[in-house]
Amino acid sequence: MAGLFMRFCVDQFKLVLMAMRISETRKKPRIPIAALFLLMTVGRALGRGSLHQIDFFARTPALRRLLGTRRQMVASDSTLERVLPKMNVDEVREELQLVYAQWKRKGNRYTLPTGRQLRVGVLDGSDMRSGFTSALQVKADRGVFLLDAEPYDRDGKELPTTTALVERAAARHGKGFLDIVLTDALHVSGPFWNACRSQRIHVLVKGEGAKKEDLLVLREARALIAAGDAEGRIEATCGDDAERSVHYEIKAVGGLEHDGYNGTVKVAIVTETQLKARRGTKASRPTTIQFWVIGTDESLAPVEMRELGHLRWQIENNGFRALNDLLCSKRTWTRGQDKTKMFPVLLLLMFLAFNLISTFDAGLSMEDVQKDLQQDRDHRPHAMTLRFVWERVLQTLEGADPLVAAN
Repeated sequence: MAGLFMRFCVDQFKLVLMAMRISETRKKPRIPIAALFLLMTVGRALGRGSLHQIDFFARTPALRRLLGTRRQMVASDSTLERVLPKMNVDEVREELQLVYAQWKRKGNRYTLPTGRQLRVGVLDGSDMRSGFTSALQVKADRGVFLLDAEPYDRDGKELPTTTALVERAAARHGKGFLDIVLTDALHVSGPFWNACRSQRIHVLVKGEGAKKEDLLVLREARALIAAGDAEGRIEATCGDDAERSVHYEIKAVGGLEHDGYNGTVKVAIVTETQLKARRGTKASRPTTIQFWVIGTDESLAPVEMRELGHLRWQIENNGFRALNDLLCSKRTWTRGQDKTKMFPVLLLLMFLAFNLISTFDAGLSMEDVQKDLQQDRDHRPHAMTLRFVWERVLQTLEGADPLVAAN
């Protein structure tokens, strides 16, 4: 497995070429910054969760050989802590964008149950323990790509940060590079919607039933729905969702205005009832829930708004939660004084590492896995998870070809 992974790193992900493009900012360095870039990206991709862990990982003969160094210790955690803040953040971000440009060629659209295909982005904020960040993810049928991130302060900076994130991505990939971005109730904001629409990107916001009830646009939508459909403005539908085991009812109304937004929006009120009685620890949970969805794309059908609303939360499992599970993103990477300075570059290196291991996993076939485990086709297929992939790479690392020639 390690041999496949290293060939993927070199031939398809172009990791060594990336490393060579990162500018060296020091005079007469003992350890080239390209080697530190490779160490951090491979170490993070293989689940090393702190600078201390990466330090000890780099001391193993297998990894020293992979990185092409004869040094007994590639780089200590104190060296990483000192040098990483000097790495050019914009250059690392550009490498991430180049990988996305390659990734999207194989398909970057998400197919809704109605058959409609959209280029979908998801905006989210998270406390990463070493700092707060806003992230932009792209969701497609083939998986998730972590496209960009930007740190922010605790004191109410998430909204302007996500606005800047969308504008920067659109400047890099072109207006309309996404059809829609999904986000949470914090982003019920006319100026934010205007900023996205100026980039030819629609916005869809999902909120829980009890939240933001003071919003005029929500109150107006509920009043129109309660009054009935005398004007023919209400779109109503219902059905069963076997995958989520719920019965849903949706009522939507368009042509509504929101303070500060230059256009009109559609609001959908969704009520879902469990088809089966809850058991165990979930027995006390409500059997009926309600949530609302606001979208600037009024061509979306109510069932499509509901599905995209669910996708907004579902993406958590394939985004930040997967990131934390595989790369220990929510632990403190270092307790040194410079952790705030290195946070932006660490964040992007982590996104790069996650995309590396996830795209490698997406390209693996069951035949590759069976061959690696020395199984024949009659064996029960092994459970394919990202954790299994990087654990198997670690187990077979000793025999892999080096990334770069020894120096």
